[in-house]
Amino acid sequence: MALARSYVHAKRGQESLQYLKGLLAKFPGYVPAMQLRGEMYNGRLRLAEARQCYEKILALDPDHPGAWSGLGHILLNQKSARRALGCFDRALQKNPADVESQIGRAQVFVMQRDWDKALEALQPLLEAHPTNNLIIRLTARTHARQQDLKRARDLYEQATFLDPDDKEAYLGLGTTYKEMMQYERAIVAFDNVLRVDPKHVGALFSAGFCHLLLGDRGEARARYKTLRFIDPVSAEQLFKMIYNK
Repeated sequence: MALARSYVHAKRGQESLQYLKGLLAKFPGYVPAMQLRGEMYNGRLRLAEARQCYEKILALDPDHPGAWSGLGHILLNQKSARRALGCFDRALQKNPADVESQIGRAQVFVMQRDWDKALEALQPLLEAHPTNNLIIRLTARTHARQQDLKRARDLYEQATFLDPDDKEAYLGLGTTYKEMMQYERAIVAFDNVLRVDPKHVGALFSAGFCHLLLGDRGEARARYKTLRFIDPVSAEQLFKMIYNK
């Protein structure tokens, strides 16, 4: 298992999956291998294969917290918030310290737009894990939805400091600056998204829109020209904004 996890940390996921496949061929009931395999499939959005891994674990151990947490994250990806919450609660009954399930519960509340419950779940997590960017981003998003834009901005900036390539943090930061009507700073944030992911539709559209709000139609047109090769529908929307059509 140590070798499989080392492959994961080295971003050699396919080699890890191959190693786990061989390991499970020899030891079909080895739960740690099934769990890691499920986590990897879940991360790659191969949800049917991930579910199979977790269901095999639960057939052996109906109270396995990692399997219930994994099923919860599958259901989150499928936008089934209520069922996901049930899975996370089941995991936490067995292991109240399971961080992945605690984060999952918070994600459910964010998905349900229950901002008060989300913040209640996130604040202790943020205190306990101040360098976890997923927790930081979720907390920032919650503050933004509660119109505490300065707190949201500070948290997104913290996330980008911890990981200069966190495109989701830069996207949230750009959106927050846009809502604060600080359009030049928003463009810088959106450009950082594009540095990591040059074909990010949301960042291209939002940067073009901010240029337009600043009165710079030339830069807005430049964003439109790039966007039309990536997402013609979004490009058409920006075109109509530029030319008031």
